[in-house]
Amino acid sequence: MRTAAIIATALLSGGCARIAAPNLDFAGPTPSVDVKATAVNALFSHFTGDLAVSSVSVQHAGPAAPVASAVAAGTTAGVTSVRLSAAPTFSVGDIVSVMWSGNAKTLLGASSVITQSATYRILTATLVVQTPWGGLGPGASGPVCVALKPNAPSDVTVTLDSTVVALAPSTLHIAAGQPKASAAASATIGGFSCPLQTTGAGPAQPPRCDGSNGVVATATLGGVSIHGCGNTGQSCCGVNGQTCGAPPPPPSLCP
Repeated sequence: MRTAAIIATALLSGGCARIAAPNLDFAGPTPSVDVKATAVNALFSHFTGDLAVSSVSVQHAGPAAPVASAVAAGTTAGVTSVRLSAAPTFSVGDIVSVMWSGNAKTLLGASSVITQSATYRILTATLVVQTPWGGLGPGASGPVCVALKPNAPSDVTVTLDSTVVALAPSTLHIAAGQPKASAAASATIGGFSCPLQTTGAGPAQPPRCDGSNGVVATATLGGVSIHGCGNTGQSCCGVNGQTCGAPPPPPSLCP
């Protein structure tokens, strides 16, 4: 009997329409955030129209919370996109609470409104540049990948610049709600670029990264420019051309 009850409960819970709207963190400050929710139809009920944001509120640490609004951007294959905007802007530390809703009907024709809450946090933006691990030797090429952590609040264009490597392309695109670019750039170095001459065979410690020894990335978020840099010089330069062991590479940011 208990097993039958568990099975029946699982069938009922899995047979009802629901809204999938995950909580997410976004990079800020930003004047707007693009969010999505998915209408999931089921055996016993289904949605009869697009989803919508029925309410939006902001928990703000400052004296006056921004005025928030929501505008639908469209629905494709059951996924509804909404742009949340703030006047003057969403600040780092803001917590945006949203109630998604949608009209639905059961198999018997009864109407209902299905709701689902979601929370979006605005955190400090960090632009990360990942260059080939261990650097580039003379004439070598390798991928350059970028990430905007924790996630891009809207579509973001990242510009790449360097005086030591040739870059193609020089811009990368990070889609709203994603942490990293959809493609990688290629960096090609012309000559030898050891970042630091060492007196032993241990790993060299590269100098502060800039366009003369690496790739600088720039993006604009909420009217504020943010930067990141990845070194392209070889990170393991010993005496008389000796090589040395390097630590394991970090997780890849490349698509």
